[in-house]
Amino acid sequence: MKNLLLIILGISVSFGLNAQSLEQSNWQQELSYVIDVDLNDVDHTINAQMRVMYTNNSPNSLDAIYFHLWPNAYQNSRTAFARQHLENGKTTFHYSQQEERGALTGLSFKVDDKEVIHEFSEHQEIAKLLLNQPIESGQSIVIETPFMLDIPKVFSRLGHEGQDYYITQWYPKPAVYDANGWNTMPYLDQGEFYSEFGKFIVRINLPENYVLTATGTTTDPEEIAFNENRKDYPLKIDKDSVPPSALDRKTVEYSAENVHDFAWFASKKFNIKESSVEIEGKNVITRVVAYDPANLHLNHIATALEYYSDKVGPYPYPHATVVNGELKAGGGMEYPMITLCDIMSEEVIVHEVGHNWFYGILANNERVYPWMDESINSFYDGMATASVGKITSSSLEDNVMNYLVKDNLLTSEHQAIGDHSMDFTSMNYGLSVYGMGARAFKHLYSYLGEERFHQAMQQYYEQWKFKHPLPNDMKNSFEASTGEDLSWFFDGLLNSERALDYKVKRQGGNIYAVNKGKIAAPIPVVFAKGQTTETVWAMAEPGSEVKVDPPFADYEQVIIDQDGNTSDFFANNDALRSVARVKLGIGKDHKAEREIFVLPAFAWNSYDKWMAGLLIHNYTFSNKRFNYHLVPFYSFKNKQINGLAHLQWTKPLAGQASYVEAGLEAQKFSWSQLGYRQYNYLKFQPFVNIHLPKSSMRSSIERTIGLKYIRMAFDPNFDLEADRIASLNPNYSSLEPWQFFVASYTLENKRKLNSYAFSIEIEHGRTSTRIYEGREDTAIMGQDTIFSFPLTGETDKKSDHTKISANLELNTDIGIKNKPLNIRVFAAYLIEGPEDGYFKLPISYTGNRAMYADYRFDELSVHRNAGEGMFRNQIQTRGANSRFVGVLGQSDRLLANVIFTVPLPGKIPLKPYAEVLT
Repeated sequence: MKNLLLIILGISVSFGLNAQSLEQSNWQQELSYVIDVDLNDVDHTINAQMRVMYTNNSPNSLDAIYFHLWPNAYQNSRTAFARQHLENGKTTFHYSQQEERGALTGLSFKVDDKEVIHEFSEHQEIAKLLLNQPIESGQSIVIETPFMLDIPKVFSRLGHEGQDYYITQWYPKPAVYDANGWNTMPYLDQGEFYSEFGKFIVRINLPENYVLTATGTTTDPEEIAFNENRKDYPLKIDKDSVPPSALDRKTVEYSAENVHDFAWFASKKFNIKESSVEIEGKNVITRVVAYDPANLHLNHIATALEYYSDKVGPYPYPHATVVNGELKAGGGMEYPMITLCDIMSEEVIVHEVGHNWFYGILANNERVYPWMDESINSFYDGMATASVGKITSSSLEDNVMNYLVKDNLLTSEHQAIGDHSMDFTSMNYGLSVYGMGARAFKHLYSYLGEERFHQAMQQYYEQWKFKHPLPNDMKNSFEASTGEDLSWFFDGLLNSERALDYKVKRQGGNIYAVNKGKIAAPIPVVFAKGQTTETVWAMAEPGSEVKVDPPFADYEQVIIDQDGNTSDFFANNDALRSVARVKLGIGKDHKAEREIFVLPAFAWNSYDKWMAGLLIHNYTFSNKRFNYHLVPFYSFKNKQINGLAHLQWTKPLAGQASYVEAGLEAQKFSWSQLGYRQYNYLKFQPFVNIHLPKSSMRSSIERTIGLKYIRMAFDPNFDLEADRIASLNPNYSSLEPWQFFVASYTLENKRKLNSYAFSIEIEHGRTSTRIYEGREDTAIMGQDTIFSFPLTGETDKKSDHTKISANLELNTDIGIKNKPLNIRVFAAYLIEGPEDGYFKLPISYTGNRAMYADYRFDELSVHRNAGEGMFRNQIQTRGANSRFVGVLGQSDRLLANVIFTVPLPGKIPLKPYAEVLT
């Protein structure tokens, strides 16, 4: 995260000690909770009393115990959660009212019936309980405290929507003490949790007409009977209506063992559907709690329970429940035995129920190692849905993930799967941890084969269930099971932000796999003849190659990763032989093909009139190292070829988000400089953009250096000599090429609140007009006078100018949600002024010569320099000059202005502005 103070205060212990050990201890602490809860559904508060027995199984004496008070994340806009929310572009909590927020208060800790002191750092979500005397190894203490929870609206996970309650991360919770010491962390929206295992007895008191569901089970016969009466849609209630709360109240007791968290949900509008599946001879209840539960949802729960139990390990809990309710932290969120789903799709339900194995039973430190839960679980949820033969959106999502990751790899914006959850950008948290993480395990699965992979996972699960494994524990378990060194996967593929990219080549009659990427990982090389294929796995170090021996001699084709099971997304070099194919529209890269896409194209401008042509390009759904588009047009009026072209190479650099774009742009159309005679212009523009490294990937600051050379050539779209004679003007001219050298620097801070952008540009231009002077006597018809002009030849009228301009744009939060005050300051100075007024600083956006200021032809225009009609009102969008609509004049030295654009509250679409100009 950008805010270093929050990192130091919030996760200094866990993050600092993380480097000490990637292997878990052979002991863990033990907790036993009793919590009594009283829900007030008028004030949306909980009054509670908690008693927890804490057993120190570590070899160390402890003089303090750290507690997480995660509801305090919602108490103000200065918490780590609030800051991360804004960094991720979410403003709902920032603009919320204080009465919509929440906190955990009323703490008064006692240890073995004696009062103890607790203290806070600047993080109100972490309390340090100072023990009166140390708790020695093997000792147990009883910690008690009352607490009051002011339940917030749902901004993330915990909260209420009216009288629907989603109570998660809600009680004072001892932090995990393990091989790395205390693992303290603030509550975050992005980045999940790490908690000690224990036993729970939770007694919840609330009005008796609430449907209540929770981690654990209840044996209360009245509650069981009440739930029976709410099965199969007995109560049809509109989502927006709220039944009155019963005057009588009930207390329901839940108990759970071998869980590290306890969540509960309550609503007067819930209905219930139940079924069961058999897991190793035991019935596990499957349950959906929602306004409108469906049998289909039960089927999805069963899919997860059966597949994961078979491939990972038996489900140990008595029920698996899915609650459909309000959530603002993804499509679903898991808790032991129970999950909250905002989206009730097959993928979401299978994924969230599947978390019981990795989040729930193995209970990894997901804040620091999110891949140990999310990546593995995403791999398995895809396998589970595929196992029942359902057509889902997962393949589309997988393809979209591939495209986005490939784009990130080209711009050095990809982040390693194994990064800390707090270091990811909001988008990369999904792309890397979920998408690429699942793809990485698919790579390992393909390499080891189905049987060996599942055996390794089952052994790991059995060895480490309920024990909080760390990364090397999984690596050691997999290597012991498979008998292979898997460093390429656990140390390399999971922890590299660079690209995996192999190509295949034939040289001297031999086949080689060439590693053009930055990761050393095995790759499947497929030899094919007709429908017959054989796969050989090969691995080369980055920048090197390895010979691959064919499994049979008369192969016809060789393709790397034919089935797309690895993280090599660069398909263009994967086949020994590729064919060029012309296709309509746009598509995706295919191995053994070089796609050329075409589309019909039409255009119009007032000089060329209607034009028809083709858009020819190689763009696919993701970028390539080299992209191009060519758009030739035929002008039916001028009977000539016009068009556009763009070619671009992208090269990732070593720094974070650092890359170079180099390319060439060109365009040719007709145009009139002053609205009279037409010329054809040809613009030729090579360019280089250097994107400088970020201080961190989560930084909102981007810096770019741009260099370009612009050359404009002009060809008269008329007969110069005939025009001279017809106009009886012995002096006529033609435009010679214009040249511009442009260097720029841009600094942008793209944060959600109070963003700003600064740019500065230096332009040196040289323009030239060739003037042809009279070469013959010319009689003016119908008059006696004869004008005689000496033969004086031709001259060049040259003009040089150097201009420096700067633009600063500020978006200042004034308390209106997503509507900042915009302040733009612009200044331009002509160090060396041009002779031609065409290149001076115009004090207008439009007026009698629309687009007149766009003398570098940066924009396409339907009528450049229009002097009349509707097209005179075209507004130049890329310029930073005055917004005044009309002609004020021009400056040959300095132009500066400040524009204030003021937002109006509500849905008023108007934005009044004021401009100060000199």
